[in-house]
Amino acid sequence: MRVPLLFISLAVGALSAHGETLTFSDLKANETIVIGYRSTGCFHALERQYRVKGGEKLSFAAFEISSFSKGEPSYKGETRPIGTRELSNYESFGLDAYLYYLRGFRDNGCTTVDQIAVGFYRDGKKIGEEQFEDGSCCLSQMHWEANRVVGDEERRPENLSLSAYRAIVPPWLIEARITKRPNQSPEPTATSVTPPAAQESRQP
Repeated sequence: MRVPLLFISLAVGALSAHGETLTFSDLKANETIVIGYRSTGCFHALERQYRVKGGEKLSFAAFEISSFSKGEPSYKGETRPIGTRELSNYESFGLDAYLYYLRGFRDNGCTTVDQIAVGFYRDGKKIGEEQFEDGSCCLSQMHWEANRVVGDEERRPENLSLSAYRAIVPPWLIEARITKRPNQSPEPTATSVTPPAAQESRQP
């Protein structure tokens, strides 16, 4: 099934939402959530696509996005599959908490900036989209500890409760479980730092 992937905004500080949203913890068999993730900093550039397919058992798939040349108008090339895993209830609720965090207010100023675009699909058609930019580094110290995600609680945004912060499971930490590096960041793509204006992908 061929599904157009979401557009990733290039506007600094942009946050937009269009159409219907879905939750990971209540995702139906005919529904999919796709996360386009781009992180850049002084010494790294990382691009990923995460797809969660609904049903009785949720399937999480991680993909590395091909590199982009500076000034390139759109995505070119194929994604590289990293791996898949079945999501636990803890992880699916943690991804919902991640979106809740992204929808809230954060103080930016960190040299690492994450750009996130989330597409919501039903029966192969996109029904909604959200776009975020996070330059706060509030989640930068999160890691697995005894099958739970923990982070630096002093980095928690003031408007986010401690319980909500502790519930967050970022998608890159689920990727780290797939690659058997539970407390390491994903390997960066070592080329461009310019995010794509648009891209298209095949839904598994």
